[in-house]
Amino acid sequence: MADEMDGDGLDRDSLVTPPSTDNRPSVQQDERVNYHPYRPSPSQPHRCTRLPCLFLVSVAAAVIGSSTQFGYSTGVLNSPQQVIRQSFEDRNITFSSLEMNVAVSIFAIGGLLGAVSAGILADFLGRKYTLLVNNLLVLIGAGLQSLAVHPGMFIAGRFVVGINSGINTVLVPLYISEISPVRLRGAVGVLHQMAITVSLLLAQILGISKALGRSDSDVFYGWRLLFAVPLLFSLVQLALLPWSPRSPRFLLIKRKNEAAAKRALKRLRGAGANTDEEIQEMQVHMISHDVM
Repeated sequence: MADEMDGDGLDRDSLVTPPSTDNRPSVQQDERVNYHPYRPSPSQPHRCTRLPCLFLVSVAAAVIGSSTQFGYSTGVLNSPQQVIRQSFEDRNITFSSLEMNVAVSIFAIGGLLGAVSAGILADFLGRKYTLLVNNLLVLIGAGLQSLAVHPGMFIAGRFVVGINSGINTVLVPLYISEISPVRLRGAVGVLHQMAITVSLLLAQILGISKALGRSDSDVFYGWRLLFAVPLLFSLVQLALLPWSPRSPRFLLIKRKNEAAAKRALKRLRGAGANTDEEIQEMQVHMISHDVM
């Protein structure tokens, strides 16, 4: 018993080390508690406040460059039909009501063909490259409409633009959903519909008679410039989309390239983001896809 007592008569076993008054968490604990997949940790350099910049650029490139094509091309012919016919007739070229009706309806036929072929092109070229190649159809369609010297040329341009719009209708929601995190897919998907609505409104505003011009020369060139506006949307996409990564889901499930999928996902989520769960979810989907 004496051995257990110190010189002051206190039991050594009863001595309890007082708790530390320093309640500050360590750097590793602080990073773990405050971890956010889109916010850099204190040890990482600051990139973007909430979402990686490249992810925002990729979504903007797809929505501005493709979703607006569909909305604008759908509504651009509503207002200036009479102006277009008058412009041709002033130069002794007949543009009948039947031909104008064909120009309106053939856009939907082209859209049907584009939507049907979009899935095949997306699996063959990939989502990103299909969107880029689809800009060739904008160039052809806008050129045929803006430079039309015959109703048949204008109708052919409407058909080509319809194919472009059909492909965009399928590809844009597919691409932006596959590059988006699960918790944001619904919100990001709304941007596609919003861009269609806004571009429809833009087409109606630009198509009013005052915007087309008042004199004969203004009318002749006004509606032609109206159908060349989609080229501006294409330029935005061609400037931004090449910097964007390909769809990680496409690379893993279709191309069976896990390393490329991880690299693309790292670029979209940020260098400090944990992408293991997303890769595992894709692998489960890939296994179920192979079984089917």
